[in-house]
Amino acid sequence: MQIGECSIDLFLDALASKEPTPGGGAVAGLLAGLASSLGNMVLAYSEGKKSLAEHCDVHADCFSILQEAQSEAIRLGNADAQAYEKVSELWKLPKDNATRIESWDVVHLDAARVPIEIMKLSENVLQTRRRLLG
Repeated sequence: MQIGECSIDLFLDALASKEPTPGGGAVAGLLAGLASSLGNMVLAYSEGKKSLAEHCDVHADCFSILQEAQSEAIRLGNADAQAYEKVSELWKLPKDNATRIESWDVVHLDAARVPIEIMKLSENVLQTRRRLLG
């Protein structure tokens, strides 16, 4: 299941199921995307207001950053699920299987990398939204 290509109800049902994905990484990505979207909603309401004209350049920059973050957050949420599926496949192989042994470190490092990227993106969204406070 790809985040962004299904309904909220379908995503929540999948999240509540006895399947490992979508899981925490997908939720973290979705939350970063929601935070980005809410920031841009604030900017949309601010656009064209004379009282905020002096902040126009900052608002435009923040809008661009948050728009990109929204897409990246969904991509990373999906990447987390894909990375976990690779880990899950390795766990199904016998411990002495050559593919399992050779791929173990790379697959697990990739699965750990994605949540770190989501965390960095979330921090960027937070810092960008703080810029809107003035």
